Amino acid sequence: MKTRTIRLLAAALLAPCALLADYEKSFNVKFNGYRGSTTLTDFPVLIRLSKELNDFNYSKCQVANGGDTRFFDVNGTLLASEVDTWEEDGESLVWVKVPSLNATTIITVRYGNASPDAVTASDVWSNGYVGVWHMGAASDSMTQSDSTANPINLKRDRTTSGNNCIDGVQPGVEGRIGAAAEFCKRTDRKGAYYGSDRNDKLDGFDAITLETWTYQETIGTGTKYIIFRRTGQGTTSDTKAYIFNQRENTTLTATYFYAITNVVDGVNLLRTVDIWPTAGSHPEPALNAWNYHALRYDGTVGRRAQTLNGNHFITWTNADRKGRLQTIQGDIFIGNLDDLWSAAAFPGKIDEVRISNGYRSDDWVAASHDTIAQEDFASYELPNDWNKYARKFTVSFTNYTGSATLTDFPVLVKISESGISGFHYADCLRPNGADLRFSDGAGNPLDSEVQLWNPSGESLLWVKIPSLDASTKITGYYGWRFAPSADPKAVWSNGYLGVWHLDEDDTVDVMTDSTIHSRHFIRGTYYDAHGETNGWQGVVGKSVKFNGGTSKGQYAVPDSAGHFDGLDAITVEVWTWQDSHEPTESDKQRFILRKYDGGSATAWVLSESGGDATTPGNNGRYTFQFYNSNDTYRDIWISQNWTKPARAAWNYSASVWDGGTGIRNSYLNGTRLSSYTADDGYKGQMRHITTSSARLCLGNNWEGGTTQFSGCIDEVRISNVARSVDWIKATNDTIADHDNFTTYGAAVANVRGTVLFLR
Repeated sequence: MKTRTIRLLAAALLAPCALLADYEKSFNVKFNGYRGSTTLTDFPVLIRLSKELNDFNYSKCQVANGGDTRFFDVNGTLLASEVDTWEEDGESLVWVKVPSLNATTIITVRYGNASPDAVTASDVWSNGYVGVWHMGAASDSMTQSDSTANPINLKRDRTTSGNNCIDGVQPGVEGRIGAAAEFCKRTDRKGAYYGSDRNDKLDGFDAITLETWTYQETIGTGTKYIIFRRTGQGTTSDTKAYIFNQRENTTLTATYFYAITNVVDGVNLLRTVDIWPTAGSHPEPALNAWNYHALRYDGTVGRRAQTLNGNHFITWTNADRKGRLQTIQGDIFIGNLDDLWSAAAFPGKIDEVRISNGYRSDDWVAASHDTIAQEDFASYELPNDWNKYARKFTVSFTNYTGSATLTDFPVLVKISESGISGFHYADCLRPNGADLRFSDGAGNPLDSEVQLWNPSGESLLWVKIPSLDASTKITGYYGWRFAPSADPKAVWSNGYLGVWHLDEDDTVDVMTDSTIHSRHFIRGTYYDAHGETNGWQGVVGKSVKFNGGTSKGQYAVPDSAGHFDGLDAITVEVWTWQDSHEPTESDKQRFILRKYDGGSATAWVLSESGGDATTPGNNGRYTFQFYNSNDTYRDIWISQNWTKPARAAWNYSASVWDGGTGIRNSYLNGTRLSSYTADDGYKGQMRHITTSSARLCLGNNWEGGTTQFSGCIDEVRISNVARSVDWIKATNDTIADHDNFTTYGAAVANVRGTVLFLR
């Protein structure tokens, strides 16, 4: 408490005007849902406020319409904010500019002050934004306000043109957030918004980013225009800066940037730079659903890119497309072609239109989508406020058989209506289990990762247990819409270099690493033909099936930094389902290995062994081989006298080496097969590979290899520590013997006591 008090006093001294203590109420906001690898500067985040949120009490606000709701960083510095929507009977929306945003960022919300610090709403959009329209005007409004300092407000009444199509646009309809505008309302399908810009605020840039949310209701014929920057009147001689439209007879979108690429004999050469995805080859926006679009052009290098719903899917870079956007004296049109409404309007709703004078990064674009689409992007919390949750159940591990207490161990938790008495998915109030949180016996929140959320069946989660033995019991809480977000990557913080659940469907070429290291397996980078299929039934969720033989399929992680070698200790774990391997088959089949180039300089490899005429019984057994820093070959070899992995069944293999002691062990299905004593020849460090072509390979020796594994691979883990016997046994049991290892108590109503809030 002393440390917290000192921080509050220091923050109060740094407050720019009013003292922080003058605000009666406060709580923190975190951004665990940020998935980028870079820190974003001056990023606008969406904050949702409601009476469900930590007893957020509208009656405590001293100024109408959120006028005293303020936001501060950890140093007590006031942040720019803009009230988008204020609904005292529902959810209020506020945009806040966060100076430095990553997954560890924390800001504080304060309210209840009759004389709050002054803020300027347009400052939220000062970082490169030249136009921001929330499209949240009321149903009878004639104008959509621009939130930037420019400002370029949009109108739906242009009487001077003689084409007054006010009724072609209906503002105030339900939007992606707050209100939106719906187009194509007239029988002749005309109508649009326009805004005048004669000062070149919206064009003439070296780079540009266009963003918007659209809700397309029908396909229809003809091109439908979403954003159009031109001089107006719709004639062929009109000058244009950029067009973003929905293509004819589809939901696909296209973009054109008009750029001056060079000058010849004093004449500007205008080039059309297009982003034109092809049907069937790129993801298409869903009909009758909200979709987020981000289109980018960087004229300094000739690069353009398109993003759909936060996922980047296409980039082109061509030197002959370099140039600056054309500068015009014209208008911006939203929902149609021009000020004569000479084309059919966009068939649906448009929300949150933004234009920036720069090329936003992939992380920026993804976060712009997520702060709106993902409610768990921001978490609002008073720590350990378990009384907020409507229901709870217990999970215990009475059949843990180890003699030692395990620290920060990841256990598997299975959620289903048939497996937990009284549990119903309908009681979870946020998508994908985002309000399901776990605590230990002392009420401390536990890190957790949702591997699979399946409301019609069984869901899979991983929970990190700080101290695991047979007496451990944890509690799962759910049924609170504003539950603080979990940190999924923190589950795998205890020595894991990489954890891959291999759950992706066959249309996906990237297998996600669940650790903070983000070393993802990639398909299609190092070979021509696919010899593997995603989405097969795994031991936990889905798995990857490798076809064996000459298919030559492989996943690989580029790793020129030597992340997976040069270690003092290592544990490699993998689950395999092997179709067959008879004693006459002598070829090895690789599960996973660390190497570079086409077969040279291996650091280590876990494989199914081949045999020879004298030891045919070795065929099909598992072996781990590695090189130390002196390039001396070492192995953990499984004798033909030991248990052989069953065919057509899941087997858990773990190989452990400790360079400090020279001890190495091999495990099959949680049982130690080999137990080598300390050996000076096995002490030291593993070979370290740091070349540009280095990689971690899954399912094959290398991209052109013929030793592809024949069967399925699931749950691959690599650690830079030597896991104990108890750790390996518990890892096997939480998966393979789950029903015996784990006991679930019935889900019951969470009896809520008195909650004390401290400031």
